[in-house]
Amino acid sequence: MPVSGESSAPRRRARHDELPFSPAAKWVIKATMESRARAPGFLIRFLAAGLLALLGPGCTSARRVETVDDLVEQARIGAVRAGAMIAAAGALPEGMEQRRRGQRQLDLAREALDEILAASPSHARALDVRGLVAALGDRPYEAASFYRRAHAAGATSEASREHFRLAAEELKRLVSAGAGREGEALERSIRHHETAVVALAGRMPPEILPEPVAGIVLDMLCDRADLLLLAGRLDEAEQAYRETLDLAPRTARCYEGLGYVARQQVRPWRAAREFKRALAIDPGAVAALAGLCELLLKQGRPEAAARYAERLRGLAPATDS
Repeated sequence: MPVSGESSAPRRRARHDELPFSPAAKWVIKATMESRARAPGFLIRFLAAGLLALLGPGCTSARRVETVDDLVEQARIGAVRAGAMIAAAGALPEGMEQRRRGQRQLDLAREALDEILAASPSHARALDVRGLVAALGDRPYEAASFYRRAHAAGATSEASREHFRLAAEELKRLVSAGAGREGEALERSIRHHETAVVALAGRMPPEILPEPVAGIVLDMLCDRADLLLLAGRLDEAEQAYRETLDLAPRTARCYEGLGYVARQQVRPWRAAREFKRALAIDPGAVAALAGLCELLLKQGRPEAAARYAERLRGLAPATDS
């Protein structure tokens, strides 16, 4: 007999989207319900870990850490599978549905990881896997930013270092491929270099970045300073070279750049000093040798210029006669 005031109608089970769950957890539940027949093991483990990690306020601290780590690992597995699905679909029209399913799985992993990072912003493994999700989703700047944060949070495994290296090389390739030499294209190149350096290094000095990421960041800092010089923004170029030298004092390329800034400012003695500083670090600094040759010829000192010209000829690659 029903208690007075209660309906005798059977209670309807709440749908997953009616429950007070987080958006990421709702996607986990929905994916489990829709895809149970296709991948039960992966999705059910993903569901269990997700609910415990994101929604279980009664979990012990140790259990919560364990389940968060499990969720991160399942997100990584799902992201890798999704990336393979998208790659296999190719660009053919018949692969559209497969690409859509792969993208949905990537979005699911991203949402779950973002939920974890909202609660634990310095979870190194989650940051690393979040970078992987961004890379698989063709978001290289976002990927580099997450890998940098993962490194700062203590992600030092060989895999995480390799992820960071690949992201740095991809950004270097992108900004180099889009480099312009004049007008608006040149200004865009300067902005792209600035954005790439921020994504890779943020406020971290290059010396605490892993190699070869540190070297790539220094190259990009020098590239940006060179582009500012090319654009005629001499004060900014000088500041950029000096800021790079503050980070890496033995960077011959920066002294070469300062020499050419001084040359354009019609300060020949200062230009010569900077070129000689570059050569003290790297005796084969071609731009410094060429700059000194030009300065000495303009000063009417051909014999001194000839000595540097001879050094330049010695650096030229040998050619077959």
